[in-house]
Amino acid sequence: MDLSTKITLLEFRLHRLKTRERENSGACRRIQRELRALRSSDAAQSDCPPGDTRRKEERR
Repeated sequence: MDLSTKITLLEFRLHRLKTRERENSGACRRIQRELRALRSSDAAQSDCPPGDTRRKEERR
């Protein structure tokens, strides 16, 4: 599963949890933390040229 699909699924789950009346703050925090990590890794990967699989720090 690619990163954009994972991000979309997590956003959907987060929205669904927030709209329910039950207390889901722990699960929401975990999903938000995971979303931040995926978005930052997605941004780091988009900075590299096509075919370059090295991490951003390795390219310097």
